[in-house]
Amino acid sequence: MVVYCNNEVIAIDFGVKESGLYSFFIEEDLCEIRIQRKRRKFKYSFESNQKVDTPFNRMRRKWLRLHKMQRTFAAVVVALFAIGMAVTMLNQWQRNRHTEDNSVLYQGYRTSARLRVEPDAEGKQYAVFSYAAEGRVREGRVPLPPDLVTGNGLPLENGDEFAVYYLPHRPKVYAVQWNEPVPELLDQYRQRVLQRLTTLQPGLSGAAAECLLDVTYEIAGLSGWADLWWQQAPPEQNARHNSRTYAELMDGYRWKKLLEERCAE
Repeated sequence: MVVYCNNEVIAIDFGVKESGLYSFFIEEDLCEIRIQRKRRKFKYSFESNQKVDTPFNRMRRKWLRLHKMQRTFAAVVVALFAIGMAVTMLNQWQRNRHTEDNSVLYQGYRTSARLRVEPDAEGKQYAVFSYAAEGRVREGRVPLPPDLVTGNGLPLENGDEFAVYYLPHRPKVYAVQWNEPVPELLDQYRQRVLQRLTTLQPGLSGAAAECLLDVTYEIAGLSGWADLWWQQAPPEQNARHNSRTYAELMDGYRWKKLLEERCAE
């Protein structure tokens, strides 16, 4: 068996009849030729021994660790870049959405629509409605939370009618103005909140309850009525209108002053 490399014989063995292992250096790399005898035939394999402790292998392991750290650092940089791009795109989308919503409110045409509650295939609740725009009847829908509370804080019922704005050049871009119920719905809201108020506070007379509604609406609008509606709800149930916001409303100086002036019996 002769090992010949770079015009030089680096290993030689005569009369090879059994399996054997031959080790030698090529420059600083420890190499091995393994000869295996199987029946009457010989097979050989050549490999670099990277496990044995040699100066070159120690340097190789340091290089591999450095290369692994570089790859990890590159992966982290790519991930951070991807996250940054995603956040930037999300912020841009939100800004565009906000700009679009403002355009609808300030530049859009106003109409009204009766809303109905319909779930989708996944069970999520939506307020679905039809509105006339550019000579056509179009369909719209907006998502609702599980408790069907609208943007004004009061629950939605089928048939409630609100102002709907749409862009004249893009009529599919629309926005429901929850704080603009039609006059008929505002009267219905008053009756609903009055009934709930007298249920939650049975000791309150009818006249006092109606005066309380008037004062609250004058100070806080529909948001104040929502505080009356959710006056016993904990903040965990409703973050916007709850027992805490109701107490803050009741403690307001202007509210107390108007209530004393107009609702004293």
